[in-house]
Amino acid sequence: MAPDDAGDHKPVFHYEDGVPVFDPERIDDLAREQEDAKQRDAKYKTDQLAVNRRVMIFTGVLAACSVLTGGISAWQAYIANQTLTEIQKSKADTGRIITASETQADAAKSFAASASKINSGINTAVDKLNLQAEKLEASVKQAARLADATEKANANVINSDRPWIGIVFSVDGFAVGKTPTYSIAFMNSGKRPARVTKSDTVTGFIDYGNNPVYVHHAAGSNSVAVVVPGQAVGSSFKSDTADAMNPITEDAMKALVDGVVPYRVYAMIEYTDIRTNASYWTHACWHYTPKIITTNSGFSNCTEYNDAK
Repeated sequence: MAPDDAGDHKPVFHYEDGVPVFDPERIDDLAREQEDAKQRDAKYKTDQLAVNRRVMIFTGVLAACSVLTGGISAWQAYIANQTLTEIQKSKADTGRIITASETQADAAKSFAASASKINSGINTAVDKLNLQAEKLEASVKQAARLADATEKANANVINSDRPWIGIVFSVDGFAVGKTPTYSIAFMNSGKRPARVTKSDTVTGFIDYGNNPVYVHHAAGSNSVAVVVPGQAVGSSFKSDTADAMNPITEDAMKALVDGVVPYRVYAMIEYTDIRTNASYWTHACWHYTPKIITTNSGFSNCTEYNDAK
């Protein structure tokens, strides 16, 4: 290198007596500059290589994204195509459904019209049947009333001819020192015979009220007989126990007259109608009332147990 070409740099050599003389310091500087240039070139290459790698990676990623984007686009296109196909199918199915619905609606209208006509006919028939039923019910009620009236009339005729048994009572010897004789007669004042199934009497110093306790006597108790209209059957009896009434003592009579103790006679009869077999009964009661004027030796009817069916 000529000294004139060095520019601003310090020349590497100079001439002494026409002989080029190299500058050692400058040579070392050159060596260092070359080394630095090599290092810079190596670093540049290294950096360039790294940049190239990044560019390659980015390019690969970009390519992969492009492929993925293409795949997604293809999948979207497939889905869109399938959706379009389904929409077209749905549209066709909807058309068929609409057609079927219209057909069903027409059939329903036709059925409704037929049903309306049938219903109208049924209502007319039902009205006629109801009218006939009302007439029939009225006829049945009328027939029932007539039957009931006839039955009542027949029952009244039958009942008017039924047997009626009454009870007649008398007493003899109801005085101090005597044993009274009680006579009970049952008389049928009805129009048909009666079959007597049971009869009973009881006397004593007891007020039984409506529930007398009967003591059977040898005569007339639980006898069974037929009593025709106008016939009377009965019996007479005395006390068969040794007490204050057999014969009547003065103390017993005084107690009776003073009303200290009661004295009653009870009688009953049960019988049936021979024609209808209907059951009937008659109850009777008398009590000693010496202070009341009577025609039956001081006895008058009780306020209870005098009844009949």
